[in-house]
Amino acid sequence: MTKKLLIVFILVAFFAVGAFAQSGVGGGVYFNNLRASAVNTVNSPSYGAFGFFDSKFYEVTAGVAFNPDFEILIYNFTTHLKFPFQITNNIAVFPAIGLNMLMDRGGRDLFAEGGLGLDFSFTEKLFLRTTGTYGFYLGDKPAELSLHLMTVRMGIGFRL
Repeated sequence: MTKKLLIVFILVAFFAVGAFAQSGVGGGVYFNNLRASAVNTVNSPSYGAFGFFDSKFYEVTAGVAFNPDFEILIYNFTTHLKFPFQITNNIAVFPAIGLNMLMDRGGRDLFAEGGLGLDFSFTEKLFLRTTGTYGFYLGDKPAELSLHLMTVRMGIGFRL
């Protein structure tokens, strides 16, 4: 199941990135908190850096992160559909929905997520992007286990 979801994830990303002309690139820092709840609740935070490719209605990111002890390397890939609303000439707000895939030595975890983002334009080409998303695990897991992922990103982007 995970292999099929990965293939769908990659195909959607490649198709959607080329589907919209207005685009940008950038990068920044992010924070993930994977929360597992069963009998006890366990939080697993990670901190990292990411790069993104962006169009008006779509964003693809790739990042790398570590846990606080720098013991576990985590790769992070996301695809989001976004629906921007221009608030002022410099500020746009967008709800976003998409997929977030975490990969480490233990395997792959895929999450469906949604959230909000904000673009603040410094110039016509330079902007600050912040996003916050919350996701639900899509893979097989025991019925009593609940997995959730919270992600906060901040980066600088350049419109092409």
